[in-house]
Amino acid sequence: MSVLTPPSLDDLRSAAAGKVVVVTGAAHGIGFATAELFARAGAKVVIADVNQDVGDKAAAQLGGSTIFVKCDVSSWDDQTALFQKAIATHGRVDLLVCNAGINPELMFSNGTQYDYLREEYEEDKPGVLRAPLTKVLDVNVLGAVYGVKLAIHHMSRSGGGRVVCLGSLASYMAVPEQTLYCASKHAILGLVRATSKRKECLDNGISISMVAPSLTDTRMTAAVPQSARGGVLVSSPQDIAAAVSVLATQSIEESRGKCVWVQGKTCTEVEEVLFGAVVKLLL
Repeated sequence: MSVLTPPSLDDLRSAAAGKVVVVTGAAHGIGFATAELFARAGAKVVIADVNQDVGDKAAAQLGGSTIFVKCDVSSWDDQTALFQKAIATHGRVDLLVCNAGINPELMFSNGTQYDYLREEYEEDKPGVLRAPLTKVLDVNVLGAVYGVKLAIHHMSRSGGGRVVCLGSLASYMAVPEQTLYCASKHAILGLVRATSKRKECLDNGISISMVAPSLTDTRMTAAVPQSARGGVLVSSPQDIAAAVSVLATQSIEESRGKCVWVQGKTCTEVEEVLFGAVVKLLL
């Protein structure tokens, strides 16, 4: 595994100034920190979020050429409109950061309604199990699938580009209390690994990569009690934004298929080691 050093603001500015950067779930937390970093580097930032009021305030706070587009990433129509607005305003999309995500199993840990194994029955059908709530999959998985598809479609027609998806510690490890969230983040890892090797990316100068934050100080993790955090190093949203900037400043070929694991302020590339281990098992 190799430890990576985030670029300085000057180096990021050299790579990102004038680029069009779309960040989903960018009204607060990791998304806002990422949008803010790229805005400081001179990028033309498009903030996308489902929350209109907070999104408007975030765009106003960043100022400059930053615009806000209301978008529910689990809606194909909303994401299509997001790309149309970005391209109508700035002509293209150079970087998509698929950050939007939810974790109701964690955020609403005072209840069990989001436990997919909870046995609930239809009121009008005694003995018939009720379907589990799966919005976490709609937002986290479909949201990324839609974003990646649209990004590749538009970037292949404008000279290439980059997509950085936000995975998680839960992309690599089992988190029993957050089963569907864990499943959704495993799905992101598979999506990035497989799509990064698609002909559509290889032939059109498109890089698909991932950042996998460990415990990060956001609204989503506020429900995690101190007793459960142990000695885990906690990252800030700015630390995760810095990891995104690593992938935004590497060459397309170097960044393609990579995953940057973030713990505290340390960024580590993990896919090369894991791929090597798998190859040894197969040979």
